[in-house]
Amino acid sequence: INAEYMGEAARRKVVLERLQKKVDIGFADLIELGLAQQAKGCVLRAEIDMPCYLNISACLLQQKHYDDTIKFARKALEINPNLAKAHFRIGEAQTADRAFEAAEASYERALAIEPNDRAIKEALRLLRTQVRERNQAERALWKGHFVSETPKHKKSAARPDRRPPPWLLLPTLSALVVLALGVAVGLFAENLALSS
Repeated sequence: INAEYMGEAARRKVVLERLQKKVDIGFADLIELGLAQQAKGCVLRAEIDMPCYLNISACLLQQKHYDDTIKFARKALEINPNLAKAHFRIGEAQTADRAFEAAEASYERALAIEPNDRAIKEALRLLRTQVRERNQAERALWKGHFVSETPKHKKSAARPDRRPPPWLLLPTLSALVVLALGVAVGLFAENLALSS
């Protein structure tokens, strides 16, 4: 009897550990082990808490509270990590918060769970278009500001313009004017000394 009891206790411990790790197990297994109360708690959590977390995250997204949106969607994912809607909601919040790489990863996780969901596909397509347009705009903005913009297939870059920039010419021109004035004053003083 003692060995049988120890086997049953060990089985209960394994089931509870699996529950704590949020691994899906059958509710019938819980009831069979005399853990009906825990089974009821899991059902309530899955049927009540999870939809509440998803709805709260939707409301927070509409109010533009992106960090809180992500927080509540992740709470829903703690209950069921295979919720495409929660991953999608996180992606929406990250997109709105301009965390484009993280948003793309969230949308891809949602799409892996629900590969035929048109809303997820469309959101991912729009995100990639937005990122591509942003990158093109940044390239256009910074074009010509960096030396390494010559194509890599060219063996040598065009010869750079040998003229100094105009702002460097001003001090040089000023120095030449001062030198010319000094020579003129010196010559004038020498001429004046000779004539007296």
